[in-house]
Amino acid sequence: MTLNALTRAQIFALFLLIIGVFNALFHLHEVNQARDTFMHRNPCPSTGKAQGSCPGWVISYETPLCSGGAEDADNMQWETAAEADVKTRQQRLTFEHGAIQGMTKGRGSASGPEGASKACEFRMFSS
Repeated sequence: MTLNALTRAQIFALFLLIIGVFNALFHLHEVNQARDTFMHRNPCPSTGKAQGSCPGWVISYETPLCSGGAEDADNMQWETAAEADVKTRQQRLTFEHGAIQGMTKGRGSASGPEGASKACEFRMFSS
């Protein structure tokens, strides 16, 4: 007896899962590489170190990803944790009220500069 349709579907689903995991890991590697590049160019304001933790400071995006900001070192900046909290709250309120042009309320996505859909992410890298 040959593989039945259910087994083929399971194998295909597993294949897609593996591809998704590799894509996620590669993306995470790119983000970490951008963060490391940023820290090398802009050492921690409180410790002066180009790696490791940075007490009281976080790395955030100057232009949010959902507003077309690039996910690279040139779009990152140091902010105090307090400043970052305020900025994040303001961005979330702006998003919730649909004030970001091109936003799809509820789904949290917008078209980037090339028309690619980007998730609206309000994340920061704590150090």
